[in-house]
Amino acid sequence: MQTQFSYRDIKLTEDTYQASKSILCSRCNHPVCADFAAMQCKDFTPSLKFKPPLRGFDNKRFNTFRCGEAWAKRLQKGSMVAIISLKTNNVLGHAYVTEVHCGKKQEMAELHGMNNHTMLALNIVDNIAETMLKRLKNTSGAMIYNSSDNVSVIYMEMIGVFN
Repeated sequence: MQTQFSYRDIKLTEDTYQASKSILCSRCNHPVCADFAAMQCKDFTPSLKFKPPLRGFDNKRFNTFRCGEAWAKRLQKGSMVAIISLKTNNVLGHAYVTEVHCGKKQEMAELHGMNNHTMLALNIVDNIAETMLKRLKNTSGAMIYNSSDNVSVIYMEMIGVFN
């Protein structure tokens, strides 16, 4: 499924996603859905894109860092997300959100860097915060990284098998 779009007009209110300008279904990656023209939906499944090499998703629990506060506002404990390959735009699996944190980059890297999917996969144990911030800058790009004081940290557990 192709997933090239923006989430800017989508808001999470209590436990329902609402779109102000477009149909949610065109941006949803829920594995089973009966509606195809919804403007609001409790089952809307946002997509988190990851750059190859894709690693660390076989851990029971892991997190991902995203620049800015937007993802912390879009997700909550219990939300389901689709894991997407940035290279192929294919859905590789789904995960449940178990925690969402937001704060200053350095503080979040110190508190949560050791549980990042890449840090876990590479077994990085020294200079975790520094390494995490360097990786975040490389994956986000210098412009986005430098324009964001805060990061969203999203903890997840995979559902089923990662493709």
